[in-house]
Amino acid sequence: MTEYPYSGANEIAEGMFAPTIWTSLHTNAELWLRAGFSADTITQRASIQENDGAILRVLSTFPAAKWSAMCEAVGWTVYGAVGLSWCEGVTFSEVVAAWKETGLKINPTPEMRRPARMVNPAILPESDSLRETVIAVESDMLSVAIVMAARREPVALDIPNNALASAHPMIANFLLSDYGTLLSQEQEPLKIEWQKKVETAAER
Repeated sequence: MTEYPYSGANEIAEGMFAPTIWTSLHTNAELWLRAGFSADTITQRASIQENDGAILRVLSTFPAAKWSAMCEAVGWTVYGAVGLSWCEGVTFSEVVAAWKETGLKINPTPEMRRPARMVNPAILPESDSLRETVIAVESDMLSVAIVMAARREPVALDIPNNALASAHPMIANFLLSDYGTLLSQEQEPLKIEWQKKVETAAER
């Protein structure tokens, strides 16, 4: 009798293993991107998101160290980092470190907001304040950008204008996207500063 092909593998849930979850997340990401060119995009993408949510919740009992070992072997991707965020015993700083390994910059496009919004909300800083968020992640710019990308509504812009004007280009990109139409008349010059930073960074 032929041995069951997954015999000996660590089964996380019935018929689900870490490598198959990793593959499913990446396959779904490709399907989500392709759905952008279909006539029924909203329905398709909602179905993909629902499937991803069910898959990710399975990882809640899977040790973060084991998931990390697998991802380090194949190479970190943003969806590998997303999966890590749902594993047992993980911290937000570990997820950010994994994201950094991908070498990908995060920006306010739907394609990059998607994985950020799939990060387990339970490990994200809970504050609605940009200032408190920056403090919570010890001013790590990628961490701030991931939090900004993950939120459905912008956080409170409670940082002095001079500090906002000197924002890191990655953060300036999100500030321009999320707050460009919400600024007071006094803050309007900030848009020019943010645009300059974004354009300069793009030229490098």
